[in-house]
Amino acid sequence: VGKAPELVFTQKKFACLQYALPPQALTIETIEFPKADDVVFQTAYIQPGQKVESTERQIDYLGCYLTLGNSFDDALAKSRAHREKFLVNGKVKGSF
Repeated sequence: VGKAPELVFTQKKFACLQYALPPQALTIETIEFPKADDVVFQTAYIQPGQKVESTERQIDYLGCYLTLGNSFDDALAKSRAHREKFLVNGKVKGSF
């Protein structure tokens, strides 16, 4: 207690957290996240079998993923490039 942790940072990284909304009202069967080394975190907020009724409210988020980059612009560009790899029910892309 009271002792500062010893942290060693070897490289500075920037992060971009991307949330996804459903593109239409639908029943969720599967959610697929981008698979890449720079995607270091992902979580789904909706479980399989759940029906999503609306598409524009914060409570309708399907999930999110976190992308790392060497600069803010790099992290943002990588996150945007991964959007097409975020799939709902194997084919429907989310809205961002």
